[in-house]
Amino acid sequence: MKKIIGLCFLLVFLPTLGCSDSPAPQTGVNSNNPKAIRILPLGDSITQANDQNLSYRYWLWNNLAEQNIAADFVGTQDSNHEGNPDYPPTFDLNHQGHWGWRTDEVLEKLPQWLQHYRADISLVHLGTNDCLKNQPVEETLAELEQIVTLLRQDNPNIDVIFSPLGPTTWKGSECLTKINQGLKQIVSRLHTSDSHVLLAEFKQPLDPQSQLYDGLHPNAEGEQVIADMWSSAIRNVVD
Repeated sequence: MKKIIGLCFLLVFLPTLGCSDSPAPQTGVNSNNPKAIRILPLGDSITQANDQNLSYRYWLWNNLAEQNIAADFVGTQDSNHEGNPDYPPTFDLNHQGHWGWRTDEVLEKLPQWLQHYRADISLVHLGTNDCLKNQPVEETLAELEQIVTLLRQDNPNIDVIFSPLGPTTWKGSECLTKINQGLKQIVSRLHTSDSHVLLAEFKQPLDPQSQLYDGLHPNAEGEQVIADMWSSAIRNVVD
């Protein structure tokens, strides 16, 4: 595994949120509902979003509510990067998105985070920052497999859903394609009847020109496309 350089330094392309030892309380509207599906949004900046964007999590939350699916988002975070936009009070803020983090950085902290919650489904969007920072694809894929292992140690019946990476107008598109190909192999190897491992699929591909505000991060329209992707995948494992 690559050497961990540190979690709290300023990145050239994607600055990190920073580090906190005080996890956010699990206080979503369905947190005390024993029948709610505990969903762990696990990833980087596309999971966390910034203070100007609602995140795919907001649109996914609404999608699930419209389908009468009681969801409880879990995670030690309850803030977007640099603060929250104006969310309605019914939105569940919990997540595990970390702006600018590589897969190995998330992997290192995951055992600590999992002490605070137990997820039924994890939505994993990781690997983009690995590509931007020229990390070997083979190492990233091995770390993504280890993330599945850790999630299963916490809950042997967890369903893990990976997001395909990209598109982007930034450097690293070829690397993202290789990771997406490797994710298909991970799904093939690790999927079981007790613990599903899936690769989500877009109903329609993201348009880098109209649905990404900076060539990498989704605007509101792009967030809704991502939310639709997650919603379809979640229905596949809960139906």
